[in-house]
Amino acid sequence: MFLGENVSYASLRVGEILRERYNWTCLRDIIEWVADNAPILKCVGCSLPLSAAGWVLRWYPHPDGLKLEDFDEPMWVYVECAKCGYGNALWKLIRQVEAER
Repeated sequence: MFLGENVSYASLRVGEILRERYNWTCLRDIIEWVADNAPILKCVGCSLPLSAAGWVLRWYPHPDGLKLEDFDEPMWVYVECAKCGYGNALWKLIRQVEAER
């Protein structure tokens, strides 16, 4: 499934789909993915490239989040823009990368 398709994300277990597709097992995997793609990732809030704005990986417990080895429960992981503070959902950033392909 392409995450840019017109689907209802409310009916999906987004965390399960992302973990399956990207084989993310821990926070380090996600940090590396964001760092590798930061030059093409733009903040949804301010449109600055995350490589220029700076970013911080954040997370909180969420039933549809990623099941990672770092935690006992699923976590919603997002990328906070250091410039404007917007919390960029991983699925929104993945759409940007997939659009570049």
